[in-house]
Amino acid sequence: MADTVYLIDGSGYIFRAYYALRRLSTSTGVPTNAVFNFATMLLRILKDHDPKYLGIAFDVGGKTFRHEMFDEYKAHRSAPPEDLPPQIPLIHRLVDTFRIPKLLVKGVEADDVLATMAARAKAAGFEVVIVTGDKDLMQLVDDHVTLLDEMRLSRGHEGTRIGPAQVLERFGVSPERVADVLALAGDASDNVPGVEGIGPKTATELVQQYGDVEAVLAHAHELKAAGRRDKLLAQADRARLSKQLVVVRRDVDVPVALDELRYAGIDKAAARAFIHELEFRRLESDPLLRDDSVATTTADAAAGAEAAAGAGAAAASSSRGKGNRKESASAKAGQGDLFGAPAAADEPAALAAVAAAPTTPIDLGRYRAVVDASSLADVVAVLRAAPRVALRTEVDRPGTAGARLVGLGVAWAPGEAAWLPVRELGLDALRTALASVLGDVDKALVAHDGKTDANALLSAGFPSWRLAGDPMLMSYLLDADAESHGLMNLSRRFLGHAMIDPADVTGAGKSAVAFDAVPLERAAAYVGEAVDCTLRVHDALLPRIEADGLLPLYRDLELPLEDLLGKMERAGVRIDIDRLKGLSDSFVDEIAALEQKAHAAAGRPFLLTSPQQVAELLFTELALPVIKRTKTGPSTDVHVLEALADRHDVPALILEHRTLTKLKNTYLDVLPQLVDAEQRVHTHYNQAVAATGRLSSSDPNLQNIPIRTPLGRRIRDAFVAKDGCVLVSLDYSQIELRILAHVSKDPVLVDTFLKNEDVHRRTAAEIFGVAADAVTRDQRTAAKSINFGLLYGMGVVRLARELGLKRAEAKEYLDRYFERLQGIRSWHAAALERAHVEREVRTLLGRRRKLPGLDSKNPGERARAERLAINTPIQGSAADIMKRAMIDADRALAQHVPSARILLQVHDELVIEVPEADAPRALEVGRAAMQGAVHLDVPLVVDGHFGRSWADAH
Repeated sequence: MADTVYLIDGSGYIFRAYYALRRLSTSTGVPTNAVFNFATMLLRILKDHDPKYLGIAFDVGGKTFRHEMFDEYKAHRSAPPEDLPPQIPLIHRLVDTFRIPKLLVKGVEADDVLATMAARAKAAGFEVVIVTGDKDLMQLVDDHVTLLDEMRLSRGHEGTRIGPAQVLERFGVSPERVADVLALAGDASDNVPGVEGIGPKTATELVQQYGDVEAVLAHAHELKAAGRRDKLLAQADRARLSKQLVVVRRDVDVPVALDELRYAGIDKAAARAFIHELEFRRLESDPLLRDDSVATTTADAAAGAEAAAGAGAAAASSSRGKGNRKESASAKAGQGDLFGAPAAADEPAALAAVAAAPTTPIDLGRYRAVVDASSLADVVAVLRAAPRVALRTEVDRPGTAGARLVGLGVAWAPGEAAWLPVRELGLDALRTALASVLGDVDKALVAHDGKTDANALLSAGFPSWRLAGDPMLMSYLLDADAESHGLMNLSRRFLGHAMIDPADVTGAGKSAVAFDAVPLERAAAYVGEAVDCTLRVHDALLPRIEADGLLPLYRDLELPLEDLLGKMERAGVRIDIDRLKGLSDSFVDEIAALEQKAHAAAGRPFLLTSPQQVAELLFTELALPVIKRTKTGPSTDVHVLEALADRHDVPALILEHRTLTKLKNTYLDVLPQLVDAEQRVHTHYNQAVAATGRLSSSDPNLQNIPIRTPLGRRIRDAFVAKDGCVLVSLDYSQIELRILAHVSKDPVLVDTFLKNEDVHRRTAAEIFGVAADAVTRDQRTAAKSINFGLLYGMGVVRLARELGLKRAEAKEYLDRYFERLQGIRSWHAAALERAHVEREVRTLLGRRRKLPGLDSKNPGERARAERLAINTPIQGSAADIMKRAMIDADRALAQHVPSARILLQVHDELVIEVPEADAPRALEVGRAAMQGAVHLDVPLVVDGHFGRSWADAH
C-alpha cells in the first residue's frame, strides 16, 4: 500500500484554536490559548496517525493573486483580536520544535499550497490526507485525496474523514463541482460575491442539472423562473469571477520537495523546553514529549504502582479489574471539538454537554466529603437532576470475599464530585438516599470497571442498577492491544492529567492501611478526582466509539455482558473441599512415583524442579539436542520437553511431573482457601484483557484447568452443584472452524458442516485422496492439526514439529490442503490484503483490532501481525458469538427457567446451575439461545449434558 502524506492547514487551525478556548495566559501575562490548543491538535495527529510524511502550510500575509483579480476579496474581515497576533510567532516556534516541515509561499494562500502539494503527492503515487476544516478544499477530494477535520473527529461526527461520498452528501455534487456551487452561491467568509439571489440550495440544483458555471450560464435563458434567469444572465461575469476566486490552484511554485516532508519526529528536548516556558503543565507529561527512557520509567512506575496497590489494602482503588485497564488512542477529555469549542446548536444535548466538559480544570480542592444528612440531601438532589452520573466505590479489603463498603464517590459534571463515606453517613441512610438515583432508568450511570462497583454496592444491600457507560470497555474496544485501560493511564492519555498515586493515599506493602483509615479530606480528593476523571474520560471516548462504528458492540454486547459477569461472579460455584483434599493427597503419591521413575530413567537422582539440574542431565549426560537457548543456558521449557519426549523417557516424565505439580499447587491446594461460607469460590472475569475479545478469569483462573484430559476431569469432578441441583454444560462444537467455513465460503468445509460430517475425517479424505471411511488415525490427526493450526497462522515448520514430519512432507500436506480447500486459500489472501490496506481487522460483529506491525521493518513482527490478521477475525468472532450467546441465554433462562443461573464461562462452554427437575428444560433453552446467537452459512452446534458435578456434565 502506498504511503500517506499528511498536509495540515496551519492558518485555518490557528483561528479555530484561538476561538475555542479563551483567557489562557502564562503567569507573566503572555496569551497562550491558541498555542495550547494548536499543540494539542498536533499531538493528536502524531498519536493517532503516526505520519511518515508531514507538512504544514501557513499564509505568509500580504496580498495574493486573488486580490489582484478582486480588490474586495476578504476586504470585510475585521482585525484579529489583539491577543492573537502575538501568539502566531509562538505557534511557528512550536511547529519548529515539532520539526514539522513548513510550507510558505508569498502571493498565494495556504489553500493553494496544500492543493499543489496534494497534486504532487498524488502524482507520485502517494495517498493524501489534508487536515483541515475548510470547505473550499473539498474540491480536491477524490479516491486518493481525503480531508480530515480533527476538531469534528473528536465530536464523533460521521464523515470526519471526508471522501467523495461525504462531499456529495454535504454539497449535493461531486468534488469537482464544489467550486461551481461556491461560485454561484458566493462565500461570505471570503467576500466572494457569487450571483445575487442565488443561495446554496439553488446553486446546487443548477449545478446538478447543467454542470459547471459555464454550462449553467449557457442554459440560463431556459430557466422558467424569471428572477433566477435574469440574475444569472445579468451577473454572468460576476459568476465567472467568483469561480476564479474559489478554485484552488494546484500549480503554484512551492520550493519544498516531497522527500523533504519525510517526518523525523519531535525534537523532544526543544519541545519540552518550549512547553515548559509557556507553562503548559498538562502537556509536559505527554508521552510524545518525554525522553524514551523517562517514558518507560514513568509507564513502568505507573504499572508498578497499580500492581503494588493490588497486593494489599492500598489496592482500594487502582487494582480493581486486574489487567482490565489498558490504554487507547488519544483525545482530550470531554471536548466537543479538539479544543473544547462549544457544541453546535443543532447537536444532541448529550454531545453538547460533552463539549462543555473540559472547560472546567481538574482542581482537587473542589471535591468535598459529605458528612451530614442535610449535605447528603443536597447532593442527591443534584444527582437526580443530572443527566448522567459517574460513581466509584471503595471497600476495606479489595478483591476479597466479604469486603466491606467504605464509601461511594459521585460526579455529576466536570469538576463537580463528592465523597460519601459510610462511617459518617451510615449505610442505611446512604442506601435510602441513593435508591432513587440508582433506580432511575433514564439516568446514565457511568463507572470505570463498573462490574467491581456493582458487586460492591449489591453486596452492601443497594438496589440493582443499570450501567450505561464504562471507559475501561470503551478504551478496550478502541484499541484492545493498548498498554493499559486503567483509569490512571486513561487520565494521562486523554486528559493530560496525572492522578494521585494510590500508594500516596493508603501506603503500600506492609505499611498499607485500609481505605477507611484515610483522612476525610484526603479521601475526598482522591476519590473525587477518580470519579471526575471517569466522567471526563467517558465523555472523551464516547464520540470516538460512535465515529469508529463501535457503538452497537459497546452498547448491546459489552455493557450488558458486564452486568451478567457481575452476576456470575457473585453467584460463584460450589467446591467439594473433601474431594479436593483427597485428590491432593493422591497427587502427592503420584508426584513421588514420577520422581522415582525419572530417577530410574536418568540412572541417578536429580531435582526435577531445578532447570539447571534438568539441563545438565538432558544436554550433557544424556546428550539430547539443545532446542533453544536462554541467556543462562539451554532452555528446558515445556516446548523443549515436548520436542524431546520421543527421544528419551526423562523429558516425558518431567513434563508429567510438572503438570501434576502445577495443578496441585494452583487448584487442589488453593481452591479450599478461596471458598466462602457456602463453600463457593468466586472467580473474577476479565473483560478487557485478551485482544481478540475473549474473556479470561483470575483468582482463581479456571481457564487453565485441562479440558479433555483425565487430570482435568478429576479436578472438575470437585466442582459441584448445590444440594438439589445439577450443573448443565453447554459447549459449542468446533465454532472456529464453522466461522472459517462461513467467512471463506469454501465448498468442502461448508458441505461438511451442512451434512454434519466429521470435519477432520472429511478434510483428511480430501488431502490424502481416500474415501472417508478409509482415513487412518494418523491421517485424521494430521488433518486436525492443519484445520486448527491454520487458524493460528501455523506454517510448515510448526506443522512438521507437531506431526513429527520432515519439512518437505509438511509442505506437501499444506499444499494438498489448499489445493482441495481453495476457498480457504482465497480467504487467507483476501484477508491479508484487506488488513494491509486498512491496517486493522474486524470480527463478524464489528470488533476491531489494529495491526501496526504490518508496517514493521522487523520480519518477525510483520509475520506475527499477518498471523493475527488471519486469527483475529476467527477467534474474535467466536468470542463475540459466545458473549452474545451468554446474554441471550441469560435472558431466555430468566424468562423460561427462572430457577437456573449461569455460573461459569470457560473457553466455548457455559456452565449453568439449576434444580435437577428443571435441568432438561434449562439445557433445551440454553442450547437454543446459543445456537441462535448468530446466523451463519453453517449451523452452530452445541453439545449439552448435565450431572451432579462439572465432570459428570460432560
